[in-house]
Amino acid sequence: MIDNKQKTLINDCYCRLGTLNNINWTPYRDNMFKAERKGEREHRNWCDGRNYSRKAITVNDSARYFACKHILDALVKEPPDLKSYLHLKKSIFMGHALVANYRDEIEKALNGFDLDAFNDLDYVDLVQS
Repeated sequence: MIDNKQKTLINDCYCRLGTLNNINWTPYRDNMFKAERKGEREHRNWCDGRNYSRKAITVNDSARYFACKHILDALVKEPPDLKSYLHLKKSIFMGHALVANYRDEIEKALNGFDLDAFNDLDYVDLVQS
């Protein structure tokens, strides 16, 4: 179940990463959000929503969470190898590509953001009651 503090944290990160929409003509953050929203809808349809509480994270909040998570993970993790491309979400690769190209802008946007609190979020906890 998601609470207001967790939702605010996710939205704060997502808003800060809005800088990725203004770097050039490509709205990178919004593209990641759209890909994650599509994936979340497919996931919930596949499992018939049976594991989702009525107070679970919404599809849109889940998409924001994963868009942020992939970028934040890319700041500290090694990029996946090319062989992984067939088995991982494409937005994971996009997160790593964005960090590789725009690390300074991303770090500047996240200055003062509570990364530890965000890293403590767990998707499973956000969807179950």
